[in-house]
Amino acid sequence: MSNLAIETEQPAKPRLRQRLRSWKWWVYGDMNSKPLEKPPKGFRFQLFIGILFWLFIAVHPCISTWINRHPPKFSDLQVAHGIVISTNEKNPHLRIRLDNGEVLAMEYPSFMNNYGRTSAGPKKLGANNANVLGCRATVWFDIPRYTLWKRYRVWQIHCDDRDVSASYEEIIFDSEGMGLVFFGITAFILMPFLMALWFARFMRGYYER
Repeated sequence: MSNLAIETEQPAKPRLRQRLRSWKWWVYGDMNSKPLEKPPKGFRFQLFIGILFWLFIAVHPCISTWINRHPPKFSDLQVAHGIVISTNEKNPHLRIRLDNGEVLAMEYPSFMNNYGRTSAGPKKLGANNANVLGCRATVWFDIPRYTLWKRYRVWQIHCDDRDVSASYEEIIFDSEGMGLVFFGITAFILMPFLMALWFARFMRGYYER
C-alpha cells in the first residue's frame, strides 16, 4: 500500500487501553506511525533551535553556577554604598542607587539562570527583606564569572541608618548548593528526554502534518 493511500485512509483512533500499551503511541503519538526515510521539511532548523534553547536555558546556567559555586573570600568582595530603592523575592532581589547616581540590580547567591526571576537562596533576607527598602545600605558583593551579562551577588548587607542586616556567614550558610542538583537533573535528563520525544514525533511517518 502506498504512503498516499495510507494518508488518505487514516485508521480510526485506537482505544485508550490499546494506546497506553503501545510504545509507538508513547513515542510517535499514534500506533501506526513509523520513522520517515528522510527528515521532514524544517526538521534541521527546529533541531538547531532546540539545541540553542537547551544550551541557553539549561547547560550554560549549570556551568556558570558550578564555576561560581564557592563563596569568594570576604577580603575579595567589593563594597558599595547607596539607598535601596526596591526589593523583591525574585531576581533582582534588590536595587540600590549608589551615591554617584548609578542603579545596580543585585541578587543573593542562587542558581544563575539566564532569564532571571529566580527565588533568592539565602531566605530573601527573611523577615528583614522589606525592611531594607529605603535604607542607606552598605553592600558587599562580587561579580560572577562567565555569565551572559554582568551580575552583582550580595554576600553581606548592612543598613547604616537602622538595625537591619544579613551577615556574610548567614548568606553563605543559606546559599549552599544553589539548587544545582535539581537544575542539573532538569537540564541533563528531563529536558533532553522531552526534546528527543518531540523530535521523534516530528519524524513520524503515516500521520505527517
